[in-house]
Amino acid sequence: MASLRVAPEPRALLRADSGCGWILKMSGLTNGLLPAMLNAADDAIFAKALDGTILSWNLGAQEMFGYSAEEIVGRPVSVLFPPGGQNELEEILRAVRGGAHIRQRETVRVHKDGHTVSISLTVSPIGDQSGAIVGACVVSRQIPSRPPDLSIREQEDRLQTIIEQMPVILWTTDRDLRITSNWGAGGAASLRSGVALGETVAEYFHCRDSEETPVPQHRAAMQGLCARYEYELDGRIFDVSLGPLRGPGGKIVGCIGVGLDITERKKSEDQMRYLATHDSLTGLANHRQFLASLEAEVRRARRSERPFSLLLLDLDGFKSINDVHGHLAGDRALVRLAGVLRQHCRSTDLAARYGGDEFALLLIESNAAMVTEVIGRIEAFLAGDEEEPRLAVSIGCATFPDDGLSPRGLIHAADARLYEDKARRGARLTAAP
Repeated sequence: MASLRVAPEPRALLRADSGCGWILKMSGLTNGLLPAMLNAADDAIFAKALDGTILSWNLGAQEMFGYSAEEIVGRPVSVLFPPGGQNELEEILRAVRGGAHIRQRETVRVHKDGHTVSISLTVSPIGDQSGAIVGACVVSRQIPSRPPDLSIREQEDRLQTIIEQMPVILWTTDRDLRITSNWGAGGAASLRSGVALGETVAEYFHCRDSEETPVPQHRAAMQGLCARYEYELDGRIFDVSLGPLRGPGGKIVGCIGVGLDITERKKSEDQMRYLATHDSLTGLANHRQFLASLEAEVRRARRSERPFSLLLLDLDGFKSINDVHGHLAGDRALVRLAGVLRQHCRSTDLAARYGGDEFALLLIESNAAMVTEVIGRIEAFLAGDEEEPRLAVSIGCATFPDDGLSPRGLIHAADARLYEDKARRGARLTAAP
């Protein structure tokens, strides 16, 4: 291992009264421990006099800058500075003479072969036994080299790769609403980058005519208006923000749009909305949704003067089904009845689980004759169903406006007829073993 070296004949390098002898003693000329410690360090460590002359040099400095101790000791530290670095050198020497410390300054130095080395520099003054500053200790740590700058083409390719994986589409148009650039895909294969150049907005978004969204919104953007709307394409749903594209002088030269793919968010919202409005067991509308639909239908019927009807149904003997066959059988009975209601009402009607073993049917634009027909179909199906336990229902009906002009009045009338039907037919505990 090379020992810590200083310039030969140090008195020839510094004046005898400069305090150099004390530096050399502290540098380990009389003790081999300090040189061994310095040479074991990974950092570049060396000492310099106040005029910049290099006095000692460890192996870390040799590896970092390329000079051996024999080559560098006794030479001015300026050989390590890049061209134009004289001002920095003078600044450091002034700081050292004033007793200041320089800590972790990021700078560059020059290797023996001419390439630059990025370093973090710490400079600490060295004082003699009387406290006078006689030199400095320099510790340099190399900063890892940064990746090389990418070419413009490489940057564009990387950006395009990133954009195409983002749930977003971007596009610009000219004044004739022809696509001048487009990026991304947002999950829609037909919108991948660059495929639409020269197409009209209507072609790009697969519009059937010039008045279909988003063509009118683009025309409005040409007048300086911004728009936001949802648009579905290729099975994906986009939240689109559209506005005017302005040139350097502020003049509108086209449109610029960005669409965020919100398909998964919409699915989550729809699922949450469904759970909030439907019964988890039967899948029918729940009590809240039924009341909201009934109120809306009353308002519509008042305006249109068209009748509609309401049925309330009670599953007979439900308690016996639970007691004899168990609660799972009771749940299956409720699901079976829900299936019957779906089967025997129109797509425009609403079937709901009103609560417990009670169900409701909202029959849109129906009169008394239609109600009688629906009741007959439900009862006939249940009578012919041989699955155990056998099911039967009591039913009450009400028709707007004959039986009530409000949701409360219609429910009251249907409920009263439900219990009349139950009392007239008697207890029908069809679930008994």
